[in-house]
Amino acid sequence: MYDDIMYISDVVHSQMAGTTVLANDILLNITGGSMGRCALVPADFGEGNVSQHVCIIRPIDLIPAFVHELILTPYFQSLIFSSTTGSGREGLPKYNLEQFLIPIPPIQEQEMIVSFLELIKSGNVNSKKSNLPKEASNKVIAVKEQQLNCAEITTELTHQLSLVKQLRQQLLQEAVQGKLSTDQAIEGEAALAKQYGKLWEASGPELLAHIRAEKAKLVKEKKIKADKPLPPITAEEMPFELPEGWVWCRLGEVCSHISDIDHNMPRAVDKGIKFLSAKDLLDDGTINFTRDIKLISIEDFAHLGRKIIPQRNDIIYSRIGARLGKARVVETDETFIVSYSCCTIRTINPDIYYIQRVLDSGFVLQQAMLNTTDHSIPDLGMQKIKEFLIPLPPLISQHRILVQLGQLQALCASLEAQIQESLALNGALLQEVLREALGGGE
Repeated sequence: MYDDIMYISDVVHSQMAGTTVLANDILLNITGGSMGRCALVPADFGEGNVSQHVCIIRPIDLIPAFVHELILTPYFQSLIFSSTTGSGREGLPKYNLEQFLIPIPPIQEQEMIVSFLELIKSGNVNSKKSNLPKEASNKVIAVKEQQLNCAEITTELTHQLSLVKQLRQQLLQEAVQGKLSTDQAIEGEAALAKQYGKLWEASGPELLAHIRAEKAKLVKEKKIKADKPLPPITAEEMPFELPEGWVWCRLGEVCSHISDIDHNMPRAVDKGIKFLSAKDLLDDGTINFTRDIKLISIEDFAHLGRKIIPQRNDIIYSRIGARLGKARVVETDETFIVSYSCCTIRTINPDIYYIQRVLDSGFVLQQAMLNTTDHSIPDLGMQKIKEFLIPLPPLISQHRILVQLGQLQALCASLEAQIQESLALNGALLQEVLREALGGGE
């Protein structure tokens, strides 16, 4: 039952007294895609702790099982999703949760409701077995049956969403492994060939040699500092065979900069420069510049940005915390800076969107997870990021991969939209059934 969990030391446990979980507590997920999920801690649980993504609810003079069932109702769930804040990874603030209005029956009725719902879950229930009035029992049975039907549909649709998400990642993995066809020419290829010249059809090894020469030139001209030597690539590190004309390299070899800012947390001000963090790397592949953004003073901006200030076509890569491994391309000329929960990556010649796709792949995420220094709060150092092993195809292949991958990902987005629409219709049906059961139907 408790296999897939993380363990912490007694010392860390004592330092996290505010997040101690006890038997009969209710755990409510308050962030991200799992928001609204709820669990009742078993009576024989002992003690544990939760992360910042979970809220502990400890009822006073209420039956915990009743409160758990109440939280799972469409009424309470609708309160949750109408009270969230943030973008990308939304969250339910503790203050908003505390304001929710809930019905509280007498203890005896709480016990009756919990017992009756347990009978319903067992599939062995009728109005004669209930201590509730017959009319109420019949109504609860009818509503619960409809809830179960809707729950089955929701479970299946949620499973389908999960399959589409897996398909997205599989397509990305096949792209970085060179399994997508790159034989077909793409629109605008002539202009790209003119832009890149001889490099356009150069092989991966030839492209890498050119990039190394460009980087050496920048170092010689003192435009960038020389990096610490990167370890040679061994055959044991290569997880799959590359197509002909591709080459393995380290991320640091194809970048002029991979850097974060000074590790200080600046004070927020009312007017100033935007200060982004990992939470602003959104799940839709963009960067949030508008919602709930922290501003810092020009003085703090100048001090923190001494090593690097993001610019258009850089990649912002999250390296600390729950959003580890998110890569997003800067597509604006707006002045901003990112916290040390992220680093800024600036490439030499490879297509920036190809590198972003590689960084977003499960292949690179696995490298990131294996090289974090703290598994309770993952922290990935700059040198480990520079040492990422990545496949480098010819430029012509990079562009063709991006076009084909974009088309396939668009099909995935269409499937997800259809499933989300079905989920919304299923939820609306359940709400209608509940309104009629509660006497609200006309």
